[in-house]
Amino acid sequence: MSVEAENHVLRVQGAELSHHLQSLNDIIAFMHSSVYSTGFTDEQYGWGGWSN
Repeated sequence: MSVEAENHVLRVQGAELSHHLQSLNDIIAFMHSSVYSTGFTDEQYGWGGWSN
């Protein structure tokens, strides 16, 4: 395979990875906005709510 062909493959893979990363960032942003819009704080909604 020529260097130009390999570079093209790498550029395409880089573009695909960038798209996947943007999708994951969108999901994370949505999850953060959904949790924070409920009004729950970390104490109310987090790990430490139960005591014995």
